[in-house]
Amino acid sequence: MYLDSRSQLKFCNKISEVKKCTEREKALEVSDKTQLIATAQCYCPPYNYWALGRHESEVHHNGSMFTNDAYRCKPLPKCTEHQFCGFIRADIFSTYFRCSCPRGDLCLHSTNKKKAEPLNAAELFFYGPALRGYCMPFNTTSALEY
Repeated sequence: MYLDSRSQLKFCNKISEVKKCTEREKALEVSDKTQLIATAQCYCPPYNYWALGRHESEVHHNGSMFTNDAYRCKPLPKCTEHQFCGFIRADIFSTYFRCSCPRGDLCLHSTNKKKAEPLNAAELFFYGPALRGYCMPFNTTSALEY
């Protein structure tokens, strides 16, 4: 199963034997009570994204905090040109997509200084600096010049 544009989730058991997720069911549960554990309830196919369905946290007397997050597998809607399409991690530039760009467009971070400022994004297995991605026309002739 895909995590983002550059990462896959690997499991101990065969994921192919698990049923395909429906849009409304809990697909993945992530808990960090003793160690980080992810439990897949179903298989989330390509062209879907992980949507946080429920977030619970407990703060204990010693200051430690435990979290339990439940994610759903949702189909990627279609984007329009120049629309926000996902968060791009500032460290490894992988993309957590929110929608699918039109044919000929790529989800890229903006060169506009105001839009290019990193912000903290919360995604499955990631919380940290990210850039906002926008559907941008991809000019193949200019790409071949480099």
